[in-house]
Amino acid sequence: MAFLQQDRYNPPRQYSLLKSGNPNNMGLFRLLILVAIIWAIYALVRRFRDRRASIAPSRSKPEIGQMVRCRQCGLHVPEQEAFRRGEDWFCSAEHRDQADG
Repeated sequence: MAFLQQDRYNPPRQYSLLKSGNPNNMGLFRLLILVAIIWAIYALVRRFRDRRASIAPSRSKPEIGQMVRCRQCGLHVPEQEAFRRGEDWFCSAEHRDQADG
C-alpha cells in the first residue's frame, strides 16, 4: 500500500490571490489594495481642493488708480470718479459748480 501512495499523482497547488495560500501573493495583493486606497484618497482631496478654489471669489482688491484731491473740500477720490475743470479736480458736480461762483 505504501508503494501505491508514493506513486499517486499530486497535482501542483494553484494559488489564488483571494485565498490564503502563498503568502508572497497575499502581500502583493494587499500592497495593490493599499496603493489603490491611497490614490483614491489623493484624487478626492485634489478634486475637493480644486472645486473649492474655483468657487471661492477672488480676493484681490479692485484697481483704484490715482487718487486726486477735491479743490473745494479736500476730499480724496479716485480719478475715474472725480470731476475735472482745467487743472482742478472736484469730488462732485456741485463742488465744481460752486468753484465758479
